[in-house]
Amino acid sequence: MGTNARFAPVAPAPILKALKDLGRHVIGNYHLLLAHDVVENPEGYQEVFHDMWNDPDLFIIMDNSAVELGAPCSPEMMKKAVEIIENADGNWGGKGRVVCVLPDYIGNAPMTVSSIKRAVHEWSDHGLGNFMILPQGDNGDHFKWAIEQLSEIDHPEAKYWGIPRHATKVIGSRLPVSNYAHIRRADWPQHMFGFSHNMIDDMQMTNHNNVMGIDSAVPIRLGLLRIPLKLVSHYDTPPRGNYWEATCLNKQAVRNLKAVRTWTRSII
Repeated sequence: MGTNARFAPVAPAPILKALKDLGRHVIGNYHLLLAHDVVENPEGYQEVFHDMWNDPDLFIIMDNSAVELGAPCSPEMMKKAVEIIENADGNWGGKGRVVCVLPDYIGNAPMTVSSIKRAVHEWSDHGLGNFMILPQGDNGDHFKWAIEQLSEIDHPEAKYWGIPRHATKVIGSRLPVSNYAHIRRADWPQHMFGFSHNMIDDMQMTNHNNVMGIDSAVPIRLGLLRIPLKLVSHYDTPPRGNYWEATCLNKQAVRNLKAVRTWTRSII
């Protein structure tokens, strides 16, 4: 599937700590965190990352928690979350390295474009940077328009594309969105946000267009339910339930994590 794209396991701090306890090769060095949860559990996340900033390849994306909160977090919350992680070692060892996801609205191209164009300046004024930009839309034309608008942003801190799983739902694949984003701004590496219902498409995307990696809670979440992860074109995952209160790993979760990293051929 992929070449050396990386996989970010999305999980609460206790699960990340349990992965780390199994070894750096298990937790990996590519992560997506939820800003609101980092702010709510600072000590837990600092315990995970306090000694990881010495890895020059550590890459952390701070999501704006739009799905979890019902709307993107404020710049104040994002700044607090970023500071918790960048100063996890107590010496600001990660200063300037956390990637911030600018505010997006699922399926809404006009609102996403106007929000991001405004936020790229407002969030910079809050001392934030290293921005990732997620185009949104409810059909192919709207995605194309959003990409055209967002690719024209001329700001030194605009550095990455995020490609949402919603594109698979409304278009059938992320590939057209990823392709057009790459045409418009090939200098912005891409991250695939979350697993869609089509895991084969998700894994194929890790071999395209300067894709750095993909994230998901699904491998561990299914593992905790003792469900093996399968590489299929249609995947119905059970509700999230109380996953975010989970504190213990099991062998199936680790096996699922290993499987998805094999499919993406992650380095670690």
